[in-house]
Amino acid sequence: MKNHTAPTNPAKGRLHHLAIQTRDWEESKRFYIELLGMEQVGGFQLPHREVIFLNMGGGDLIELFEPIKANDYELPDHANESLAVFHFALAVEDVDAATERCRTAGYAVKIEPKILQLDGVHARLAFIIGPNGEHIEFFKDLSSS
Repeated sequence: MKNHTAPTNPAKGRLHHLAIQTRDWEESKRFYIELLGMEQVGGFQLPHREVIFLNMGGGDLIELFEPIKANDYELPDHANESLAVFHFALAVEDVDAATERCRTAGYAVKIEPKILQLDGVHARLAFIIGPNGEHIEFFKDLSSS
């Protein structure tokens, strides 16, 4: 067995962007920009669709892809076991307020706000289902509280 040193984490604890294939372009923009308050900071036009970048607040981005309008294009199916992203978590100051804001806007709450305490994790969290079927976790670290 070779002697390996611990690798250096190239990401340095940062996510650059998470790409989401939207099902409803206008509703997705409304959800992320108006409801969650993210700011559009860029984008580009592909031959058959638009792509925009949204700042989550700390410089990490969500990249939204407009659906392709061609008839033979199939959107991702969240029941498809080959999809790799299970959910993504947004660090928030108030899990209950973020959850209620989404519920009031008509989005389903998958897991109501609750405390999770496991080895090394003490947090308040909740899950909602976004406009494209994506599972979004609202997460508040309580380990230093």
